[in-house]
Parts: sequence; C-alpha cells; structure tokens
Amino acid sequence: MTEDEGAEAVAPDPEEDVELQIREDLVAQVADRDPELGQEVKSLAEIAIQLNGAVDELEDALESTQDELAETEAELEDARADLDEREATIDDLEERLKQKQAEFQNYKQRQEREKERIKERAAEDLVERLVEVRDNLLRAADQDHDNVESIREGVEMTLKSFDRILEDENVSPIEPEPGAEVDPNKHEVMMRVDSDEPEGTVSELYRPGYEIADKLIQSAQVTVSTGAEAEAEETDDTDDEDAETDTEDGDVEEQDAESAGDDAEPEDTESDAESEGAEAEGAEDDERQETDSEVDGEGDDAERDEPADDAEEDEADDDEGQEEDVEGEEEESDEDDEGDEPEEDVKADPETGEPDDDNDE
Repeated sequence: MTEDEGAEAVAPDPEEDVELQIREDLVAQVADRDPELGQEVKSLAEIAIQLNGAVDELEDALESTQDELAETEAELEDARADLDEREATIDDLEERLKQKQAEFQNYKQRQEREKERIKERAAEDLVERLVEVRDNLLRAADQDHDNVESIREGVEMTLKSFDRILEDENVSPIEPEPGAEVDPNKHEVMMRVDSDEPEGTVSELYRPGYEIADKLIQSAQVTVSTGAEAEAEETDDTDDEDAETDTEDGDVEEQDAESAGDDAEPEDTESDAESEGAEAEGAEDDERQETDSEVDGEGDDAERDEPADDAEEDEADDDEGQEEDVEGEEEESDEDDEGDEPEEDVKADPETGEPDDDNDE
C-alpha cells in the first residue's frame, strides 16, 4: 500500500461523518424518550454500519471478480482462436495424409505393373535365347544319323550355347570333382559306394546342381566313397610286395641250385631222338590250333552274313563251338602231356653207333 492510499484510508469521508453524526443524534433522542428503544436503535445502527461495510467489500469483490472474469474470457477467446487454428492445421494435415496415402497406393500399383513388365521382358529375352538352342537341336536332329561325329559336334556346340545362356543369367553349375569334400548345403548324397577315393569324399557325380546369385536352385546328387577299395588296394600292394620278395628269394635259390647241379651233372649228351620227337609233336599242335582258328573264322564270317533275326541262335552255336574247341584243346594238351613224358635213355654202342638192345631189356 502506498502513502497516498494510507492517507485516504485514515482520512474520514466528510459525508460519512455527517451521516454518523446524524445517526448518533437520532439514537440519543430516541434513548432520551425510551431507553430500551434507543438501545435497539443503536444496535440496529451498528448492524447497518456493519452491513454497509460488508456491502462495500462485496462490491469491491464483485468488481474484482468481474475484472478477473473479463481477463478469463479474453484468455478463453485466445484459446478458442488457437484451438480453431489447431483444428484447421489438423484438418489440413489429415487431408495431406490422405493425398499421400493415395499417391503411395498409386506408386505401389505402378511399381507392381513395372515389375510385371520387367519380368515379361526378361522372360521374352530368355525364351528368345532358348528358342535358338531348340533350333540348333532341331537342325542336329535333321542331319544324317550315320554321321555320328557331326551329330556329336552339333550337340556340343548347342550345349556350349546353353551354358552361355545360363552364365548370362548368373547361373553357375555345381559339379564337385571325385575326392572333393561333401558340402551338405549343396550336395545330396544318393548312396555310399566302394571307391578308390578317401572315405567320406565324393566318389562320383550323379547329377550336377545349379545356383543363381548364391541361391541354391538344385542340389548336386553325388555318391560318397566308403574307402573300401582304397584299403583293398593298399592290402594288394602289400601282398604284391611280399610276393615279389618271395619270388626274388626263390630265384636266388634256383640259381644256387642250378649252379650246384651244373657242377654235379655228368657230361652226358641228351638224346637227339627225344628233341626231334618233341619238335614234331609241337608242330602237330600248332597245325591243329591253326585249323581250329580257320574253322572258327569261317564260322564267324558266315554268321555275320546271316540275318539279324537269327543272332541269338548264332551266338548259341558260337558258344557250343567254343566249348568244343576248348574241349579239343584240353584233349590235345593231355596228349601233348603224354607225348612229353620222359623216354628211357638209349645208349649207343660205342663201336657201331647203333642203339644197344640190351638197355631196353
């Protein structure tokens, strides 16, 4: 509170003083005439004074409240204006969001259509190149089938063309070599077989696989080695080495025995009759074999001239002829063995040079 306000509060209002003086005079006059009534009037006057003060306070409070209400209404108006502005902003954003959503949907549809067109164009390009391969195969099929080498060259050229198409499409084959490690991500094991390759490695490629851009399209089908043949070969090699060692030892022993036999042999001359007989028998065996070979060759030529429908009968006849030849050869070998039996040594008479009959006795 300022000094001026304090001075106004202290200094009494002249009008109020006059009213107060009038009330006091009236109360005094009433009290002179009737003390009890004067007392009541005095009480009412005091109440009136208090009521007047309360009314003044209420009027001040009302004015203050009205001022605050006016300020609140102004703030409310500002808030309403801000709210209206915000609502307008929200409406604008919602409208823009709807537009963006519609544009995004249109963009998605355009992208999908574009993807379809790209797929169609890619399929068309691939089909065009595959058609070339098909044309090459048709041309190879129309060629003379008697010329196998020409057909083979055409198929190889077509295969190379097809491989170039796969390479252009970023397709690479999966073809593991024998002995390579098995990759479960790219290889499909068909069976386990006995092989020369180490155990657990690829033995043979059954069907190649393919992948595009590191994405597996088809697994390579392979057979896996058990390593059994490799172990068997190692065992066979060991046995062969042992056999060679034994053979070398036997040769050494035979050489020693021959050298010892040469030293102990008498200086006897072998019989010329035995050597001539053995040579004659060998010549007869050679003639028999040549005759059998000529007969077999003439039979084969005759069989090749017969129709293809009698091929099975010819094969049966050949088998029987071969069996007879085998039996004939076995009999001849038996006869040779009998003819090769050692003959008794015939000693010649030293005087006449003729055989000594006494030795036969």
